[in-house]
Formats: sequence, structure tokens, C-alpha cells
Amino acid sequence: MPRFSRFLSAVASSLLAMSPLNASAQQDTAPPVLVDFTISPVVFDAGASVVTIEWCATASDNLSGIREINITGESSPASGPYGFALGSLSFPAGTLEGTACTQVQLPQFIPYDSYYLTILLSDHAFVGRGYRSPNHPYYIPNDGFSDLCALGVPCELTNRVTHGLPDADSDGLPDDADNCPTISNPDQADTDLDLIGDACDPFPNDRDNEQAQCEADLAQCIADQTSCPIRLAGTAMQYSTKAMPQLTKITSMAASSAQPWRVSPTSRPKV
Repeated sequence: MPRFSRFLSAVASSLLAMSPLNASAQQDTAPPVLVDFTISPVVFDAGASVVTIEWCATASDNLSGIREINITGESSPASGPYGFALGSLSFPAGTLEGTACTQVQLPQFIPYDSYYLTILLSDHAFVGRGYRSPNHPYYIPNDGFSDLCALGVPCELTNRVTHGLPDADSDGLPDDADNCPTISNPDQADTDLDLIGDACDPFPNDRDNEQAQCEADLAQCIADQTSCPIRLAGTAMQYSTKAMPQLTKITSMAASSAQPWRVSPTSRPKV
């Protein structure tokens, strides 16, 4: 097994195989949970230049608190293999839920390939949990790692040639690697790390665009509430005006009918 893989396996084993006997006095034996994760960019060309990767992870622990998040990426053995660390961040004791963000630089000329992510969590009772892409070369179902892709978060990075591919907005990024393919944004700024570039993100400071839109609509509704009765009254008046000629016509028809009629439960009037 390559050196990096042996190191990664050793770290994973030390976190995942912690005995409950090492738990705190409060007997914290439940592992921490990954709540959310995002990383950007997910497609890049490290052959052209150094690449800056930014990620944020949110984790929780129900008792002793989340202690550390560690993230790595590794390619398949058939292509090398090659691995790199994407950073390790710590939390103070008692943090039951927290978000950590950081930036790391990948060196130029790392091999072109897909890199499968591994996220290792540990709490302050040294109980650990691991998440890994199922395409990872060392992912084995039920080996103690959870499926990272199944959480609906980015779980793989792709380093490949981006020059010469279709680029609709001519910003130097191919359409399939551009976080805003219709508006030129060569810096690929993505403040909230939702994989939508700031240039075309309606809410660049809020990752949950759907919730942000809902809140914006609610605020607009509250701002408009004083004008709602006026609009409704106008609508009611409009319908009443339209209905009047129809009622007048029916009354005239009944008055001029040569056959008087009377309404009964079993008969309909003939006009």
C-alpha cells in the first residue's frame, strides 16, 4: 500500500476504532455527525497554475462536542496513486455544532485525475466517524465509513485540462467547470460556497437560495400588506360591475315570457 494510503488508513483507524472505554466521564460513545459540507472549485486545471481550494464543513456531536475535522483527497491506484491533505481544523471543547472553513493551495502539476474525498470527524471523547466517496480506491461498504456522496454534498474533485473546451462567456473557464457559465467571472468568486458564482447567484451570501428567496418573498408581502385590502376591494367592485348586466338580462327575459312558471323541487323553469 502506498505511503500516503498507509498514513491515511492509520489516521482513520485511530479515529474509528476508539474504544468506548476512552469516552468521557459522561460516557459519550456516539460518534459526531457531518451536517453539511461544500468545497469549491470541484473541477480545475492544476496543470495551468496553482489551484486554491476553499471548503466549509459543519459537524455536530451530542455530548462532548465536535473536536476535529480532517479532509483528504486521493486518486485511484491505477493512475498513480496520488493524495493530498485539504486541511485539519479543530473546535473548542463544548462545541455541539460548529462550522469550519479554510483555504488550501494545491501545487501545480499534480496528476490529472479524479480525487475522491475522505472526511474524518472526532469528538472530545475521541470517538470518531469517517465519510468517504464510494468511488474511493479504499472504500469498502460497511467498513466503518459512511457514503459521503449519499449526503448530497461534493464528494470528488477533478483535475483536468480546461483549455480549448467550450466557453460560452469567454472567461477562460470551460462551461462544465464554470460556476457561472453565462456571465463572465474569471475569478470564480463564490462567497457562500454553494457552487454558484457570485456573478449569477441571487443570494451570494446565503448558501440556501431557496430559503433566502422564501424569506425575501415574505418580507415583500409584509411590506405590501397595507395595499392588499385596496387591491381586493377593487377586484370585488370589478366583478360586481360585470355581473349587473347579466342579472338585468335574466330578469327581463322572465318578465316577457308568455309562459308563467313556478320553481318546484322536481322541475326546472322553461323560459
